[in-house]
Amino acid sequence: MADGLACPLDGAARTSGRDRALSRRMCGDCGLDYNLIGGRPRREGVCDSCGGRLEAREVDTPEALTARIDDHRESIAALLDRLRRKAPVFVVDASRDPDTVQEEIRTLLGLPS
Repeated sequence: MADGLACPLDGAARTSGRDRALSRRMCGDCGLDYNLIGGRPRREGVCDSCGGRLEAREVDTPEALTARIDDHRESIAALLDRLRRKAPVFVVDASRDPDTVQEEIRTLLGLPS
C-alpha cells in the first residue's frame, strides 16, 4: 500500500482540462454553474433556473488560469514524484467528453469498463 492510503495503489491519472475550465459560466443572480462544453443553458447566456445573465468568473480568464495551473504544478510536483515511486502515473487529456476520459482512465488502470 502507498504511504497514507487506505487501499492499494495500482496507478494514478493526472488530468488536464484547460478548455473545460475556460468554458465555465456562472449565473450572476442565483450562482448556478454551467460548462459550455457539456452543460449549455437552453438559451445562450441566460440561466435556465432564474433567467439571470451568465458570466465568466474573474478567475476563469486565460491569464488567471495560467497562474493557477503554474501554482498547481508546483504544489503537486512532490506528490507526483512520490506517487511515481509507488505506481505508474498516467496523464489523461480531460478536455474530451467525460465518458471518454473515464474510459481512458479505466483502461490505463486496468479496470473493467
